[in-house]
Amino acid sequence: MSSIGVREEDVRAEWLRVRNDPVEGYLGASDIAAVCGMSKWSTPRHVFMVKKGLVTVEDNLPMKVGRMLEPLVAQEFADYVGIPFSDLRKGELTRHHKYGFLGCNPDYLWDSPEGLANIQCKTCGQYASGDFGQSGTDEVKDEYLLQSGYEMWLTGAKIGYLPILIGNAEFRVFKFTWTETMQAIVKHAAEEARTFWHDYFLANVPPPLMGLDVDQRLVTDMYRSPDDTLVNSNPDIEKECKGFAELQAEAEKLEAEINRRKNVFREFIGNASGVHTTEGIVTWRPDRNGKRSLRLPFKKGL
Repeated sequence: MSSIGVREEDVRAEWLRVRNDPVEGYLGASDIAAVCGMSKWSTPRHVFMVKKGLVTVEDNLPMKVGRMLEPLVAQEFADYVGIPFSDLRKGELTRHHKYGFLGCNPDYLWDSPEGLANIQCKTCGQYASGDFGQSGTDEVKDEYLLQSGYEMWLTGAKIGYLPILIGNAEFRVFKFTWTETMQAIVKHAAEEARTFWHDYFLANVPPPLMGLDVDQRLVTDMYRSPDDTLVNSNPDIEKECKGFAELQAEAEKLEAEINRRKNVFREFIGNASGVHTTEGIVTWRPDRNGKRSLRLPFKKGL
């Protein structure tokens, strides 16, 4: 391993140590989305456990590749806006002047003609391309919008850019401005972060669990050696039981209705291979074994 690689590794290790230290620690841009319940990768409980040193975030291959490609994404961004790469400067740890537990470490900053710009470089696989809209817009999932807005707030940037390399094949750039809407989003997030820090982290009270897989893994990993005892219920658990039964009944009704509509599609398609609708093409084609499979184009929420 080169000396440069060792130095970068040491820098990252120190960054992680400070970020997750019980005293020096802070909530970064990715943490802020999680504590607000807007991340698909993390939750308030997960952030709490990491900050407390109770679990470790594994440094997986996609994360390593993302860091390695960051300079490439930044160079592509520089080419996109027509500036030399040297006009971009690496960001440094920036904390809120009053609330030191709110901080960020921007990828790059740029003194653009429109004012200070915060640049957050990202990479993702092709499967995640649906999280991002048309290049040149601000059409991204709320999680990424919040992350950029949070860094803009802390750095004082008037412009935010999110350049992203998708599937190592497509490059898009998204731009955000410090509008009243963005300010309101960040203000609400900061309030959520202060609640998390004081009511959960400093009080040493784990936040409520959410429905993401990461929370399921947290609970499963904590209790790997069950015994044969039964614990007594309490009012909170009884409330959860009642709510679960109601949700399960509703889910069964929804599943039955979904299956009914699928059967309507199958009957309408008949011996054809699909139907073109205003929402997209619904297909009912055979696989290699001759079994027909219905594929629906509808997005969640439609």
